[in-house]
Amino acid sequence: MSFEIDVDVSPLLNLTGKLRRQMPFIIATSLNTTAFEARATLKRELPKHFILRNRFSERSLHVWKAAKGDTQASVGTKAPYMAALAKAIPGTTETAQGKAFSIPQAVRTSTFDIVKKSKWPARLLKKKRYYIDEVPGQPDKTGVWERPKKLGKRRLGPAAPPRLMFLFAKKIKVRKKWPLHETTVRVTNKTWAKACDATVARAIKTAR
Repeated sequence: MSFEIDVDVSPLLNLTGKLRRQMPFIIATSLNTTAFEARATLKRELPKHFILRNRFSERSLHVWKAAKGDTQASVGTKAPYMAALAKAIPGTTETAQGKAFSIPQAVRTSTFDIVKKSKWPARLLKKKRYYIDEVPGQPDKTGVWERPKKLGKRRLGPAAPPRLMFLFAKKIKVRKKWPLHETTVRVTNKTWAKACDATVARAIKTAR
């Protein structure tokens, strides 16, 4: 995904002489300062929008830096699921691009658990105790089920029921949005002018 944020460079047009020649450097440096501040803010605010089971989400945040020959900086994520949430519209329905969404159920004991690859649907279905079947009361949905372990000869009582490990859903309702664009605009409005002033001051000190 991508979006554009316009910044005001008109104050820089008043630069003269050697500083005027450094304008591409000043613009690129100011853009990068602003982009890195936006990334830092997005990182700090991640816990408001995601359940952070590890550092993958924050490590996916990335800045594509501007240069003197390319005065455009970008901030975003390399994680597809985060990019999808940045475009999401709460209350709408999202359709799976593949066969279905795999929604963890009993495969984890809490929402903070990480589902290891060894417990992903394809891996589980290679084992005899796991199978795909319909979900009771939801004929349009299926899932990966776990057969209960066989009771020993000395154990009495009924066997435990099968457990739904993963729910497969072709459509899900979008409950929230990650405000990537809104946060970046907020930080840009707050940071850009200060970044320009600091970069110009630096250029004045280093001008020859």
